[in-house]
Amino acid sequence: MLKERISKPDHKLAQYMADHYSPSKNEQILTQLLNTLPHGVEELDTDGVIIYSNPAHHQMLGYEPGELIGYRIWDFETDDSNKQQLKDYLAYLVKEQPSPTPFITTNKTKDGRKVVVEVVWDYKRNTKDELAGFIAVLSDITERTQAEIELQESERRLVEAQKIASLGHYVYDIKANQWTNSEVLNDIFGIDESYPRTAESWIKIIHPDSRETMAVYMQDHVIGGFNKFDKTYRIINLSTREERWVHGLGELRFDDDNNPVEMLGTIQDVTERKLAEQKLVILKENAEQSERKFNAITNQSTEGITVADLDGNYTFVNAAFCNMVGYLEKELLQMTVFEVKAPDQDHSTFARTKGLEEGMSVQVLLQKKDGTVFTSEVIGKIIEFGGKKQVLGTIRDISEQAKAEEQILTLSLAVEQSPVSVLITDTDANIEYVNSAFENVTGYSAEEVIGLNPRFLNSGNNPSDHYKKLWGAI
Repeated sequence: MLKERISKPDHKLAQYMADHYSPSKNEQILTQLLNTLPHGVEELDTDGVIIYSNPAHHQMLGYEPGELIGYRIWDFETDDSNKQQLKDYLAYLVKEQPSPTPFITTNKTKDGRKVVVEVVWDYKRNTKDELAGFIAVLSDITERTQAEIELQESERRLVEAQKIASLGHYVYDIKANQWTNSEVLNDIFGIDESYPRTAESWIKIIHPDSRETMAVYMQDHVIGGFNKFDKTYRIINLSTREERWVHGLGELRFDDDNNPVEMLGTIQDVTERKLAEQKLVILKENAEQSERKFNAITNQSTEGITVADLDGNYTFVNAAFCNMVGYLEKELLQMTVFEVKAPDQDHSTFARTKGLEEGMSVQVLLQKKDGTVFTSEVIGKIIEFGGKKQVLGTIRDISEQAKAEEQILTLSLAVEQSPVSVLITDTDANIEYVNSAFENVTGYSAEEVIGLNPRFLNSGNNPSDHYKKLWGAI
């Protein structure tokens, strides 16, 4: 592919040689120069056939000296399209003979490599000033071209990265009061190339509520105080009229007299981050308020309330639970639920409250800090707390209740096993309970007498001495 380059051939060497050397001497020197030049030199006829090629040209294309003679210049093009383009170009030059214009093309070497070649050429004429061919100087610019491509790609990636990050850059000429900027910054500010770029025009982009503050910051703190620009501020996008947040950075450059003459920096659209931060602050305030309410409610409760993670580590304990087990809050928050259980109490109860018995009452033996063991009733429930699944525990000390139940059981056994007949009635004298001794003495079962008045024992259907004996037994 031919690419034109704007430059002119240098004829100073030819003029110097004509002025200082004889023709034979010139030819000798010219031959020596052609053989030592690092650039390729070729001579073509009007059909594009190479009739001369110096060593550097052979080396460039990977051929032995003399091998290039007889080839046509398009034989080294990389594909048929480029070959045809070069043929057409040569025909055009022969016919129209325009002013020589350098061009760039890609040649294929003998071993198949591709080299980018810059061609500077001129016409060769005979003594009648008729076109006899062409002379060209060829330079291998493959490395330079690759470096340019890599630089362009790097710049393209930088622009893409800046677009993705909404990051634009600028250069502010302080003395001229003019700034230039990247395309991305145009999008951030909502401006085009026609927008004036002065300090005053920058101020107009800033949100009205922040203009005065930012003007003072720029003039007094940055330029006047020789400080870096580092500020997050609001702007109004002039295209969409949207309020946006940007973060600006800038560094001053100074002249030999230490006067600030230029500032280079970046401006990034941080609106999404700023809104997220504001939302986070609101969520945090709401969470803190909810936590305060939760603490107020739980600390007024007479029952113990705890929160533990799924591994059993306490994350919250209320005052009632602290009093119940005799530990300080800070101590319990370094402990697990297993450390306050009595030594004989198995650890399966915590697992059960997370599983099938979630929300159900489970009796657990707990041990106070002083070693006292007591019976508790625990209800566990899986909840979301602090953004994580945890176990909410409600704990009630039922030691006294357990003792009372045990005493009632003991008394019941004593009454049931007593040799003396015992009956219990309600306030209306209806029998509610009789023991085994009553059944043995009277011959009535409990089912038969429950709900009856004890007067049925004096029904008159038996001799009076029978009732005397019966009542005496009772």
